[in-house]
Amino acid sequence: MLSLLEARNTVQWLPSESALPMRSVQRGSKVGGLFFLVLGTVLALGGAVFLITDTTHSLHASVLSAVIVVVMTGLFVVFGALFAWVGLHLLVAKTAITIRDDEVAVERTTVLGHVRWREPLDRYLGVSRSFSHLTGHTGAGGGSSHSRTYYEIHLKHPDPAKDVLLFQTSGLGSRELWGRAWRRLAATLSLPVLEETAEGPQPVGPPRRDPQPQAAAPPLGRRLIASQTPGGLQVSHAHYWGSWRGAMILALAIGFFATLRSLEPGSGGLPALFYIVCGILALAGLHRLLADLLSREELWIHGATVRYLYRIAGQPRDERSLDLAALSQISVKADPGVPNSRPVLWLVAGRTEIKFGRFAKTDELIALKDWLLARRSTGP
Repeated sequence: MLSLLEARNTVQWLPSESALPMRSVQRGSKVGGLFFLVLGTVLALGGAVFLITDTTHSLHASVLSAVIVVVMTGLFVVFGALFAWVGLHLLVAKTAITIRDDEVAVERTTVLGHVRWREPLDRYLGVSRSFSHLTGHTGAGGGSSHSRTYYEIHLKHPDPAKDVLLFQTSGLGSRELWGRAWRRLAATLSLPVLEETAEGPQPVGPPRRDPQPQAAAPPLGRRLIASQTPGGLQVSHAHYWGSWRGAMILALAIGFFATLRSLEPGSGGLPALFYIVCGILALAGLHRLLADLLSREELWIHGATVRYLYRIAGQPRDERSLDLAALSQISVKADPGVPNSRPVLWLVAGRTEIKFGRFAKTDELIALKDWLLARRSTGP
């Protein structure tokens, strides 16, 4: 059982990651692909059959009933088609990467076709290591009841689209394995070792401090409200910018309920389960709507301290502080553990992290990041 928890490289290189050429083939999940494909097909076909067989009946009842049936059943067809598309993508997705002593060759297969490209190995900057500390959330800023650290090594290129993941691991002994693999892979590829920093990948060496003027308050926007304070800055971010999500779920639940009510007189009574699902959907939408309307994040930068607060109805629900000089990462990026997530300001110091501005615009977050970098360079 212990061996299952021990660290290992999840990126498999054949015949070895210690000699060139080496090749890695990554495929989509077959189980996940089949699940989404079957689920999507059932939803799409079931919705299509229902649409064809019941539209005429609803039209006899009233035009409004027919329109509601077409719209709501059409949503089932559309979502079913999307699920089926995702499942098909997972079934056929394949990425093959081959690294030789003079080039990197990548071939990707998706439902849309094949993409192939080659790049000379000497155009790569080096071998960079980074880590991401992912946590279970009890607050918007990343409070947790469980956590896991992922250690990664990338072959870095000036064009981020041509970066190659060489190594990824988590578990017992990850940090030691990560450090050894970092230098071993750099030696195998005859490239310099790089460290991932807030300014991007940098050669390993003594820290560089460029003189910069005293940082003024950053010009942000409507979603991030900055105000100067004695010795620092306060940035507020209200979550009502994301309240459309709860409103959409609530509207969808109301639409489904209206459809069920319009169909009930001619259907001999619908199962109570349909109404229960509508009720659960409505409660989930109302909860999401109220949570976004009443919550906000605050970032206080005072002296050499960065303090984060997450409030609901004005009451603090999550709070943490970081030393500005101890930050190992100041970046704007999406959470790698959450698919299709929005970029946030990501601050990391040791095992403590802050993720700020989930509904802010990317250019606002970048401006705040640059202000923090300038303040760390010049001091409070």
